[in-house]
Amino acid sequence: MTIAAGTELQGEDASILYWDPRTPAAPLRVHSSTHSDDITALHFFRPGTPSAPSTGNILLSASSDGLLCTSNADEADEDEAGLHVGNFGCSIAQAGWLHDRTGRPAAWASSDMETFSVWTTELDRIQDVDIRQPSVHRQDLTWVTDYLIGCHNASSPIGDADNDLCLFAGSNEGDVALITRPTFSDANAPWLLHKTWITGHVGIVRAVLWDERNNVLLTGGEDSKLNVWVAEQPEPVMSPGKVKRGNDVDPMDVDEDSDISARKKRRA
Repeated sequence: MTIAAGTELQGEDASILYWDPRTPAAPLRVHSSTHSDDITALHFFRPGTPSAPSTGNILLSASSDGLLCTSNADEADEDEAGLHVGNFGCSIAQAGWLHDRTGRPAAWASSDMETFSVWTTELDRIQDVDIRQPSVHRQDLTWVTDYLIGCHNASSPIGDADNDLCLFAGSNEGDVALITRPTFSDANAPWLLHKTWITGHVGIVRAVLWDERNNVLLTGGEDSKLNVWVAEQPEPVMSPGKVKRGNDVDPMDVDEDSDISARKKRRA
């Protein structure tokens, strides 16, 4: 097992440090030239699938310098450790992996400006979207996305999706929604809203953790609350539906507003 941690910019260096947890007194190695600003995300790729990359212990890293990088964490020579680099062009706030049905990896990243992008394993950009675009305006349900809380890799793709990525979106009122996209290879693919959790927070929701095995969702917000919710597996229904008990919503097409500033706010 290897543990990785990133630093803020210290002088001219922002470092990625690797430890063996059995000997934590000193890091195994330090990579200091991968990024030139604060490290904001680090995620190892989970091996074990036929489509998994075969080059070492792969780490995905992101930074305020706008770069998304993959490195061989087992390589001591930093000049040889770098695998691929993608330039988002703005500060990256979050990043992680997603996988298709065969386990083949791709990467996602989101910026401080609520832009969201998906990248190939080689970190070629596939798609850019404004994460605030997915919204619903219906008589029985109104939802407006204001920001991305975080993402989750489902145990298996939901419904007919070709990927395992679940996005948890938040509203300024403190509500949470689970949304997915059947594919990120088609820019016209619809967003699907599966479930909402409302009235549990007041203000921005900062963190979310989905325990699929126990059907539990944990959320934390700027209101100092930690909430535990029931979070059963979303139903793989692809047609519009009505609000059900517990604010469970059948997946439905989500509108994409072109004028973000003119959006309606969600009605309580």
